[in-house]
Amino acid sequence: MKTVQLSGILLFCLLLVGCSMEGKTATAVPTRVAVVTNTPTQLPATDMPMGMDTAVPSTATISPTNTATSLPVTATSTALSAGVPTETPTITPTPLPPPPGEIYFFLDPDPSDPNTLDQRPPKSFDFYRVLPGETANEWHIEKILTGMNLAGPAITVSPDQTKLALLLLDDTDGNGKLDPIHGGDIRNIYVYDLMTNSIERLTNNEKSTLSVSWLPDSQAVTYRQSEKVFTTYLNDVVPSLVLQLSDGHVSQLIWSLSGQELFLDVNAQLTGLYVYELDSNRSNLAYETATGGVFFSGWSPDGRWLAFTHYGAQVYGKWRYVAVINKESLEVIRLVFGEDYMSSPPDWSIDGRWLAFTKNESILSLWNSETLTVTEVLSGTNMSIPVWSPLENRMAVALVEDGVAKVLTLDPQATMVMQVFQSELYQTIKLFDWSPDGEWLLLFAANEEQSGLHVVHVNSGASYQIMDTTRGEPPWELVWLPTP
Repeated sequence: MKTVQLSGILLFCLLLVGCSMEGKTATAVPTRVAVVTNTPTQLPATDMPMGMDTAVPSTATISPTNTATSLPVTATSTALSAGVPTETPTITPTPLPPPPGEIYFFLDPDPSDPNTLDQRPPKSFDFYRVLPGETANEWHIEKILTGMNLAGPAITVSPDQTKLALLLLDDTDGNGKLDPIHGGDIRNIYVYDLMTNSIERLTNNEKSTLSVSWLPDSQAVTYRQSEKVFTTYLNDVVPSLVLQLSDGHVSQLIWSLSGQELFLDVNAQLTGLYVYELDSNRSNLAYETATGGVFFSGWSPDGRWLAFTHYGAQVYGKWRYVAVINKESLEVIRLVFGEDYMSSPPDWSIDGRWLAFTKNESILSLWNSETLTVTEVLSGTNMSIPVWSPLENRMAVALVEDGVAKVLTLDPQATMVMQVFQSELYQTIKLFDWSPDGEWLLLFAANEEQSGLHVVHVNSGASYQIMDTTRGEPPWELVWLPTP
């Protein structure tokens, strides 16, 4: 599973419910349009001088919300080029063996009236772990932390997938209210160890932390506090200064896979992407963005390309585009053009050849890192963020077509789309992650009367409910990880 950083770029809900439904054959006929990307000009490098400056909540257990129900569906394979069914997988009898791994997410335990959203303070969440039982329709839900406030993206998974860096807003001024803007409350880093089920606060309540990146060995985190960047090792909670800007402040940061280069989004006189080289202790401007904010989505598995999303004018502006930067040449390739669209966070295939993203929640596009071209492969409405399997070049996406909610998987090498789930019951359906064994998908679906969180078996289409979220709000910041 790839690290999921649902940055201040969209925190996607989870909602679904378990009840029977009739399935029908998919009718989506995708289009393929090759688009050659532009070749940007590398901007001149500049130097930035460096300087010097560094109650664990209780655990509770709750019962699952209800018993899961299998949802029969029809799974149909459709060739992209021909658009005709070629095979129909057999629906597997239920219950199936349980999916592997553990699911983590935040949930608001006391959702407020949606009509008073503008008057209420930052939302308080509880943090949950979900474990499978003996079969696919048995799930155990544990509340790990209570009263956690999310003021932005909250979960960053360590490279070895055994730890979670949680960015949580604390009531550090002690006034009983949470206000990260006008109050004195600080956003701290907590590290939750999946092997010991323990949590420890790493930062010191002095300045808020807004971006975190793990070092490749999973033993330390690097983070920004305004114009300074620190690294703290888990076995030594005293932070060490990595760099300090003489102009501006750092917004986002991410280490290269080798841990030798730190890529920074800097808001300064020259706003843009900078690269800090550990050996030379120098920072160079690689790409000027002028306005807006950049959010890093992650490296290609070979460490050659870094994908990011650039938001226009405002951090949460009306447009955003997907781009990639080459680690060696520092050339940036913008994958989408225009200012009347919203691109989703992109996701890399397991072999690093393909980068998937959507435009305006209606067009699924693939960028080929070998040919440097973009191909539009699917169209629909309410399209989810695409997610790649952790084990094979198979990508999944959810959408609504002709009033039918569907989940599709795509193999770009075989130019084959397979429908694994569909329902006329829901108006909204979103994907979140694959199971560690690549056989299940975690998704949410909702209509005006019901919602809930489900898993779907990709080879049979069998679906099981994990949590009923009807009359509540959806979970946030969800990840599905192997059992450590």
